[in-house]
Amino acid sequence: MPGFCLTAADLTGQKRVEEALRTAHAELEERVKERTKELSEEIEGRKRVEQALQRSHDRMRLASEAAQIGVWDWDVVSGRLVWDNKTREIFGVAPESPFHTKRG
Repeated sequence: MPGFCLTAADLTGQKRVEEALRTAHAELEERVKERTKELSEEIEGRKRVEQALQRSHDRMRLASEAAQIGVWDWDVVSGRLVWDNKTREIFGVAPESPFHTKRG
């Protein structure tokens, strides 16, 4: 037959590979979607904690200012003592002065 060529090929293997790729792609997309949701929830949780911490800090600051009390922190392990400006004022230590503590 002039001008006619017939080619036959078994495409079964190629079709299986293509289907496996489509399945893997769909599974990966679902995993990405789930992880994105998890991360969004984690971020929202952290934002709520940060906001609660900020509110707590603000309340502490307002209460200490209203009561005119100083606030200090002492790291028992290192011996580091940190005074806020009101504590420094109460004890007559200038805000910009270096402050050192001695361990007994």
